[in-house]
Amino acid sequence: TSIRLMCSLAELLEQQRKDVEAEQVARQVLEYQRRQTPRADLFEFKQSSYALTRVLKRRGAGEEALNVERELIAFLRAAADEPDASISTLHRVAATFLFTVNDELRDAPRAVELELEVNRRAEYRNPLFVRGLAQAYLRAGDTMRAVQAWEQSFALIVDDRSRAAQLSYAAWELLNVPPPESRDPAAALKFAQRANELTGYENPAYLTNLARAFALDGQTETAVDVWNKLIAILPDDRARANSLNGAAWTLLTGTPETIRNPAVALKLALRAAELSKSENPAILDTLALAYARTGDAAKAVDTQEKAISLLAGDASDRAEYITRLTEYEAAANDSIQSRMP
Repeated sequence: TSIRLMCSLAELLEQQRKDVEAEQVARQVLEYQRRQTPRADLFEFKQSSYALTRVLKRRGAGEEALNVERELIAFLRAAADEPDASISTLHRVAATFLFTVNDELRDAPRAVELELEVNRRAEYRNPLFVRGLAQAYLRAGDTMRAVQAWEQSFALIVDDRSRAAQLSYAAWELLNVPPPESRDPAAALKFAQRANELTGYENPAYLTNLARAFALDGQTETAVDVWNKLIAILPDDRARANSLNGAAWTLLTGTPETIRNPAVALKLALRAAELSKSENPAILDTLALAYARTGDAAKAVDTQEKAISLLAGDASDRAEYITRLTEYEAAANDSIQSRMP
């Protein structure tokens, strides 16, 4: 019981970014777990290992973070290879192989093998397990089989509300899964449309997925129409500003580059900045990029400088903001020199 509580505490402290306390608790409980006989509980060992891994990554101890997670992966592989490994164990191990903290430890092919065994034993009757197989296929680069598996999972869900949630989740996965080559906006669009049809186009999260799917499928005008519908049902200016910011960022950074539309993104980013009273650094960061992509490097510099001034001193993305500012400054200087006689 004390180990279980310590694992939960380490996880909670890490989520609250109380890194010193989280590291202390996680290291202590991991020492206990390594000596446990029989072996430590899979879920608890994962809790403590991930708490420590994330803390180490944040403070730049990448090599130790990699070693801690590598130990966890080896622990899970051994558990999955045991002859009497349960369905739940195999499913949990497969999920861990897909969602590692360190990308180089991800093992989608092995996750596919495990999820196939899980679903063979469950006779493909559990929508949660079939969804796990879809996720594994997608991260292994087999989008076609992933879509087929999701369709199987949808058919196993009896009520429209739960089916809509699963459809929207699948759409989100197809729009965001790494690497970008595995993404499929067209399939995501079909799932997102079905989710919204089941819920009357009144769920903000589902509408967000639908708008992004239209945008990443190259249908910018329709995407903007959906974003406007979304803005109309959001409860306050903060939510509206954040939604517009996400819309602008999608049109500035989406792949392939042919679907990008900086001019429309600038309009959306300006609306977001107005709604947020130009006090949100993330929104100003997007606006600066929109200015830069539409050829106004001087405004990009001014806007990015303000964004940086609003960042917290320990903001994890400060370096990214500064890098972009340097790029805008170089573009502004080039523009000035090009106008000189």
